[in-house]
Amino acid sequence: MQRIRLTFEKGAPLRFIGHLDLARMWERACRRAKLPLAYTKGYTPHPRLTFAAPLALGATGSGELMDMYLRDSLSIHEILRRIRPQLPTGCAVSAAVEVPIADPAVTALVRRAMYNIEVSSAAPGAENVEGEIDTASPAAQGSRWSRADSFEFVTSSEAADEHEPDQVPWRQAAERLRPPAAEPPLPNTSGITNRIAALLAAKALPRQRVRDGITVPYDLRPLVLDVWIGHGGPMQAPDGWPRLGMLLRLDGAGTGRPEEVAAALGLRARTVHRVCLALEGDVATYVRA
Repeated sequence: MQRIRLTFEKGAPLRFIGHLDLARMWERACRRAKLPLAYTKGYTPHPRLTFAAPLALGATGSGELMDMYLRDSLSIHEILRRIRPQLPTGCAVSAAVEVPIADPAVTALVRRAMYNIEVSSAAPGAENVEGEIDTASPAAQGSRWSRADSFEFVTSSEAADEHEPDQVPWRQAAERLRPPAAEPPLPNTSGITNRIAALLAAKALPRQRVRDGITVPYDLRPLVLDVWIGHGGPMQAPDGWPRLGMLLRLDGAGTGRPEEVAAALGLRARTVHRVCLALEGDVATYVRA
């Protein structure tokens, strides 16, 4: 048996693919590549593919880790030659290395994660919904059509043109969704820097998470290892939003979420990109991006 650790990218085209669908995508790609996957034993065997840490829906990553177990040994070059053409757009393997079978599971080795996030100002008094990443289009207004059961939809364009304006089944004005309010202005560079300094200097950041309807209090501060702004002031993302970097704890004792750190800074995470994962035994230094 052989154990291969792959480093892969989950790009923007796959940002709304959930973790279970991502696992199924990898399983199918390995089958098309005719790799000799090892299967678990039991009533319902499944391929032995182990992911280091699932990404939140809507997030992307360029340093994701997955362990693949094979029944027969193959060279790294042969594995990459077979698997790369079978991966969809938005997923690419950047590295592969053989790992001893007896080593601990990759999920038990993860210690830290580094993120780049685009942020905007949060509305006054508003906080991020638990685990939410702001991925909605700012122009989304909702449906204006009536839900009346008696209305018969017209499929012919000629018939639709014959309808008088007062017969078009628009929602009543009071029932329509309001256009999104303008976002508050972002603080300047010094303002964001001061907020980051205050967060890192705090001894505790008590917050709450809701799990299965139960409110669980926790301290966010031990989960935040570092936060920074891009070199030379706010690093502008392609759409103009400033970008922050974060190094957060990610292990069995606690997981730092970039959306919660942004909320603690009075900001809102618009996009989340996980740059890399650090495993136990990795060099403790990191490069700010």
